[in-house]
Amino acid sequence: MGLRSDAEVYTEAASRVAGQATADFATLADVVERLSTVTGARQREEAPTPVPDWLADRLVQNAGIPAPEVAAMDAVQGLDAWTEFCSRPKD
Repeated sequence: MGLRSDAEVYTEAASRVAGQATADFATLADVVERLSTVTGARQREEAPTPVPDWLADRLVQNAGIPAPEVAAMDAVQGLDAWTEFCSRPKD
């Protein structure tokens, strides 16, 4: 109940009819799958997780990566950049 995205509604509907043995449920599952594709609910991907503020600050201040470059990263890319920075040999 309540406000939900189309993708959430179709995901729940698909899970409710998945694995049912009757032909009626198989047809319903097919219809739910087609509706989720037609409406675009299945094609949408979640937005990437942004770099957390604490990590962005360290990448800019300690690793010397320009702020616009850090802002264009997702969290995984930011962590990879930080790991690379920390793995460099110290002079």
